[in-house]
Amino acid sequence: MTTIEWVLLISALVIISVLAGIAIWMWSQVLKQQKIQRDNQAKIEKMAQEKREYIIESVRVIAANVVDEGLNISEGSIRLKVLIDNLNLPDEEKIHFDAFDKLYEQVKDLDTHQARKQLSKEKRKEQDSLRIRYEKLYEGEVLKAAQKAREFPFEKFAKTLSS
Repeated sequence: MTTIEWVLLISALVIISVLAGIAIWMWSQVLKQQKIQRDNQAKIEKMAQEKREYIIESVRVIAANVVDEGLNISEGSIRLKVLIDNLNLPDEEKIHFDAFDKLYEQVKDLDTHQARKQLSKEKRKEQDSLRIRYEKLYEGEVLKAAQKAREFPFEKFAKTLSS
């Protein structure tokens, strides 16, 4: 082999070695990035699971308070409706809790907290009367739904949360 051939061969080997080194480095970066993505996905899934568990526990505690009359059924229905909506139950399971939706739809526009305090006595009594009327109308359904919520296997159905 001539000197030029040796130089070309050595140059080719150096170039191939450098390119192989770059390829190996790039592949290691891809693997690192994939691991970071897997770790982040695992953290997101863990946080979602913890949130699901917290919501389910909250549903059970609020439902128990409604059944045991520690929480009025309007407030309980509002809270339970929002929490159960966040569990994304299938429609055939969510139907067990329609009473919360029904009462919620009737009382959602009534003033609460500071807005309620700012109402005149007359307007406050009017809203209280309306709320009480709806509570009496839906009381049986809401109590039945609350009892169901205390024991319902939400974990079996609540796989995703709404955003």
